[in-house]
Amino acid sequence: MKTLSFLILLLVITGCDFKNKSADTALQTLTPIEGSKNLYLTTKEFTGVIFAPDTSVNADEGSVQFMPTAEDIESAERIFKMCLKTSKIDKDGIIVDSTRIRPPSEYFRQYLGYKNKMGEKVILLNCFIKSAVPKDETWKKEIIAFKDGGNNYFSVHINLATDDCFSFFVNGGA
Repeated sequence: MKTLSFLILLLVITGCDFKNKSADTALQTLTPIEGSKNLYLTTKEFTGVIFAPDTSVNADEGSVQFMPTAEDIESAERIFKMCLKTSKIDKDGIIVDSTRIRPPSEYFRQYLGYKNKMGEKVILLNCFIKSAVPKDETWKKEIIAFKDGGNNYFSVHINLATDDCFSFFVNGGA
């Protein structure tokens, strides 16, 4: 009887430990950015800023900006990983090629949401290497655009409705 009680207790403890570990992987923190409507998002896998809809961005003509939720960002990151693994050729004929960039965890992100002409949610994922971050942290309030720097900078559009990546752009070399 003691052995059975011990085994049941061990299973309960192990099960609780397993649940805690899976909950940790989904942990995220959203923090308002002072002087802005943007939100600072941190997870174990990535860090970035979710931009408010009033941010100026070059999206498709006829599109409408929206503020992505943390769930939208999680979906966009999942889709982007899938596109990198499959080296998918996007609708523009450009290969979403993981060999052209550094490991995604080495980049800070900027997330801009818009709905295309068909009403589908699209996330513009703007990435730049962490060492390139301006010391004054303006990247949390303004879209960063580099004119040089190779794979220190890249961007891609991610359609949440179609699980598709397009307009993959890696910055030109120095």
